[in-house]
Amino acid sequence: MKCAYIITDKTETELSLVNLLPSDLLDQVQIAASSTRSGAIALAGSLMFEKHRPVALVVDPETSEPNAMQEKHDLISLLLLPTSAETTYKIFLCPKTQSLADRNNPIVQDLIQFLSAYVQQPV
Repeated sequence: MKCAYIITDKTETELSLVNLLPSDLLDQVQIAASSTRSGAIALAGSLMFEKHRPVALVVDPETSEPNAMQEKHDLISLLLLPTSAETTYKIFLCPKTQSLADRNNPIVQDLIQFLSAYVQQPV
């Protein structure tokens, strides 16, 4: 059984994460991509409700303006609230302008840190 889930709103994001995340982390995490942001939010909510496992939601906010990004983050949090009572989740907003092509990207580093707290470390 997977320890956590990563849900994205784009197949390209999923493929980038598969190439960037450490293999020991990937072995314990399930990554899935939806074709839309609303589909990704719905899938994340369903997984939290059904599986009770941590979820990292990586979506394009379709803006790089900080106030608009905060509003999108708050709205997504509000949408996930009913399903997240006993489940940990984190929203990662990744604008198109911020490429996930580098493991040193702050979003990738934050994602690795979030997931590492929930996966079993190799002995």
